[in-house]
Amino acid sequence: MRIRTNYHTHHHLCGHAKGDAEAYAKEAVRHGFTVLGFSDHAPSPVYKNNARMAESDLEAYIADVNKTRRAYSGTLEIKLGLEAEYDPEGHEWLRSLKEKVEYLVLGQHYIRRDTDKHGQNFALSLSEGEAVMKYAALIEKGLASGFFDLLAHPDIYLGNYPCFDDYAQEAAHRIVEAAIQHRVPLEFNANGFRKRPDANGLPPYPRQEFFEIARRKGAQIVLSSDAHRPEDLYDESMEKALRILDQWGIVPKEKLDFI
Repeated sequence: MRIRTNYHTHHHLCGHAKGDAEAYAKEAVRHGFTVLGFSDHAPSPVYKNNARMAESDLEAYIADVNKTRRAYSGTLEIKLGLEAEYDPEGHEWLRSLKEKVEYLVLGQHYIRRDTDKHGQNFALSLSEGEAVMKYAALIEKGLASGFFDLLAHPDIYLGNYPCFDDYAQEAAHRIVEAAIQHRVPLEFNANGFRKRPDANGLPPYPRQEFFEIARRKGAQIVLSSDAHRPEDLYDESMEKALRILDQWGIVPKEKLDFI
């Protein structure tokens, strides 16, 4: 099996990725891609850090993707999106973002919690059941808001969590059921294989326990590279993701019809 699409592609303007839109488009064409969707980290008025583009860079990002779309017209279908955090108080901001792009990816990297100077807690560092439940509740609200078309790395909350206990299982069921209810595909994120594994050799995500629940319940699943460098678009991690999807009995949806 070979995937020829990617809807989760970053851009150097977020500050921790490399390459402009054309660099990714060239790589996509080299690998025979049919669709390349850009969804770089959107600026956020709530979650403040240096891991997303500045608001002042948003128009430059949109212009670069649109310029590349015109240049590759007839060769590669390019889609314009953003990856954004959800916060119940941020609906006006999300609405303004969605008016500027074709799709939004829900990438919930943080939950609000008084654990650091910014009042936020990294989703990849959650270690308490209460925090996992808060993450699941935020995902439910985000999917119900109607702003999002894809849920990125839905199992990121398991990255530092000690075991797949009752809290982790309940979170998985709630997230998967919300995705099904609101017809939002779940992402199987290959970027997790590029990260350091834990003591048991497991990546922070994707996790089999979560995706077994998603498979059984019949959720739509999409494979994404979550490319932060052009060479990530189709690399060993993508090949590994495809092998694991096959081993787990999951057939990913290749071309999304939400746009």
